[in-house]
Parts: sequence; structure tokens; C-alpha cells
Amino acid sequence: MAINNPIVTSVAGKDGDVILDKNDVGLSNVDNTSDLNKPISTATQTALNSKYDASNPSGYQTSAQVTTTVNNAVTAHGSAVDPHPQYLTASEGNAAYAPISHTHNLSDLNQSGASFGNTIQWNGTNWVPAAGIAKYVTTSTKTSTSNIVFTAIPEFNVAMTAGKSYRINIYLKHAAQTAATTGLSIAVVGTGGLAGFVTGNATFPTTTTGATTRPITALGTAVTNTGVPTAVTSYLCVIEALFVCTTSGTFSLSFRSEVNGSGMQTYNGSVMFVSEI
Repeated sequence: MAINNPIVTSVAGKDGDVILDKNDVGLSNVDNTSDLNKPISTATQTALNSKYDASNPSGYQTSAQVTTTVNNAVTAHGSAVDPHPQYLTASEGNAAYAPISHTHNLSDLNQSGASFGNTIQWNGTNWVPAAGIAKYVTTSTKTSTSNIVFTAIPEFNVAMTAGKSYRINIYLKHAAQTAATTGLSIAVVGTGGLAGFVTGNATFPTTTTGATTRPITALGTAVTNTGVPTAVTSYLCVIEALFVCTTSGTFSLSFRSEVNGSGMQTYNGSVMFVSEI
């Protein structure tokens, strides 16, 4: 009986004494790399980079996380939304620059150039003395019996400068000397070339509890109230005015009696306040 045992003439395209290698049998990517040294995929490595090492119980950032944090901080520093670039984040900078309140004594302020009555104001660069409030007080009693000629109140003389504006408040104590039918007439006066625009009001007592207000519209113009509630009794005339000075000179206050021959008197202790505005 014949046995079918054909003779092999070639292997993997080779004949004769054949020696095969991995490439001959389709295993070209096979090597003898140990399990420890076998590579892993990029996706696997990325996932591992985001994990904390078991030897890092305090939760320190991985190398990849540190790189990301630094890159984000650098990007934020270069943007317009980061007001404090020396800090890692804007919130850290804002916390570091949080306002701190504290108290200064008035003696800590620079008092150079200040005078009595000054307040302080911001000039856009520094705190500087603001225009002060000057106070003038009468020290004598004056009497007028004329309804034509004004009597000056010498303590109420204030030098004013062209180009400046002033606020004037006057509290004038006065009394009719003989009859309650005698009233007070006042005028704001300019001397020494003083010129400008004045507007204001004079408030006179009409009863023991009531008053009337009359306008002040020009320098040298009489503003008159008829009578007083009670003769030989001190009352208060309140004058409030604004003055815009166009020519330098002296601002003052004068008064006279409403009734010719009847006495009207002003008292010491009357007060005038003047401030630049």
C-alpha cells in the first residue's frame, strides 16, 4: 500500500536548509520585552498622569497639574483682568490689597498754609486748606436817627478780591429806641471801588414769633422793614447773601432808622460770617 507523503520543497518562500525568524511567520512586532518594560498607550499614560501617587497623602499636585497651574497663572498675568500680576490669581491679589481702615489724629494732617476757620479739600492731588470762614463780631453799640443817612458798622468791613465769590451770613441785633413804629433799614455797601453782583434776603421780625423776608438785589440799595414788635426790645435781623466780586474793594453793612428822628440802635455781639465759595 502506498503512503501519500509529499516532499516539502519550500517554507515561507525559502528552500534548502531553511531557518525561520519571526518575520517569516507574521510576528514582526513580537519581542522579548519584559512585562515591566512594556510600553502603554498614550491614553493610558494621560489617565495615569491625573492620578495622585499613593506616596503623596498630602495631596500635592502631580507634575502635569503643576504645569497646568503655572501656565494658567501666566496667561492670567498677561490679561487685562488681572489687577495684581505679582499674585497667582486675581482673587489672591484682591485679598492682599483689601482696604485697611485706621484713624488719624487731626494733628497728623499737614497744617502748612492753614489759618483759623479753614476746612480741608481735595485739589486732585493733595488735601489742602480750603477757604476759611471768617468771623466778625461787633464790639460797640451804634445809633441812627436818620431815615436818609446810613450809619456804618465798622466791624463789618471785609476786603474782597475780583474774580472770587463769597457767602455772607449776618446776625444783626437791633432795637427801636422810642416807638415800635420805628423800623430798621439796612444796606450792603461797597467801598474802595468794590463792584459785583449780590443776591440775598434780609429777614426782619414782625411779631414776637413771626418774620418777613425782603430781597437784597444790589450794593447800596436800602432794604427796609416797617416797625418792630416792641420798642426798646432787642430783635435779630438775619441777612443771607451771595456776592460775586468783579472789582476788588471793601464789603460792609450799614443801617438807618425807618422813621426820621426816631432812634434805631444796633448792639455789640452782632456777628458776620464770610466764606469764599
